[in-house]
Amino acid sequence: MRKQLSDRQTVLLFLLYFAGYLLVHQAVLMPFARKTLPAAADTVSIIGMIVILCVSILIILPNVYEEMEDFRRRCRFILMTSMRNLTGMLIGWLAAARVIGADTAVNPAGSGVNASLVFGAVIFAPIMEEIIFRGCLFERIRRKTGNIISAVISSCIFALLHIMFMIPASQNIMILFFLIYTLMGIFLCRCAFRSRNLISSCIVHAAYNLLMTVLMTL
Repeated sequence: MRKQLSDRQTVLLFLLYFAGYLLVHQAVLMPFARKTLPAAADTVSIIGMIVILCVSILIILPNVYEEMEDFRRRCRFILMTSMRNLTGMLIGWLAAARVIGADTAVNPAGSGVNASLVFGAVIFAPIMEEIIFRGCLFERIRRKTGNIISAVISSCIFALLHIMFMIPASQNIMILFFLIYTLMGIFLCRCAFRSRNLISSCIVHAAYNLLMTVLMTL
């Protein structure tokens, strides 16, 4: 992001992200609600994620205006950068699918698809995770260590958070998905850095998650 956030703003964004992350995985955290009132559980989770998104955008509002204006001016270049990085991510996923099978590669946790999961994967996660990991974490570390080290560190943290709810999976699967998510994070860092615009990495992230979500329903 063009304007660096204060430590207080960064911590607040991380806390909001974790709260939303838990809402995405409410099937694990609220099994009784999920079993007895699935529609109500989904509605509460989606409303919670919308509130978190609104508060987060208010926190970074000056940056949002600048990113949108920059996207308007350099739309073609940003979209082309997004497409190249999305292609790289999909090639990585196809390579993993050949090793562990397409079904496991799409849905390693074996979870079902519900409304809150779709909203979380396609809208909430791409926006919040790009703000947190590429806008805040990557940029802060990059100023002290450089591009490569910052991309690796922020992407490893990104990967660790994504395999938290895969604990029932085998150790080999978790290691493989740690590498997949780390590679995904590196591509997203590259996308954000090359385009100088977080909207590009949000587009790539949302498109990738949307494709995975569609594949889960097949």
